[in-house]
Amino acid sequence: MADTSKYTESDFITVESLGSEVRIEIITDVQPGKFGRLVLTFKSGKKLGLNKTRTKVMQQHYGMDDDDWLGKKIKLVAGKVPFGDDETDSVLIIPVSPSISEAKPVKRKTKRPVAEEVDDGVPFEDTPPRLSA
Repeated sequence: MADTSKYTESDFITVESLGSEVRIEIITDVQPGKFGRLVLTFKSGKKLGLNKTRTKVMQQHYGMDDDDWLGKKIKLVAGKVPFGDDETDSVLIIPVSPSISEAKPVKRKTKRPVAEEVDDGVPFEDTPPRLSA
């Protein structure tokens, strides 16, 4: 007999599949998914659909352009989020890579040259010279 478990396994990380595990994942792709939500794909091959809460976390830490999310490392844990007047179980995103506000600006190795005034003895003219025919 063949093992049929591969037919019921999902590529998506859910609260149930996560359980009490803490996963550290690296984002390799962001694509539109079902129901108008983005889907993160990780280096592990697993995926995570972004609800509004998870999308806001990504935007707050890594910016509005999802291209900037690529290569970022995040921690996934099971937790609770507000849902109406109650709370519901959900996969929570905890940023591991530095947020945009925490990222250090890249310093240039050399200074840019400062434009200097040139005095070559040629007077500056506002109008171009006319060519005679």
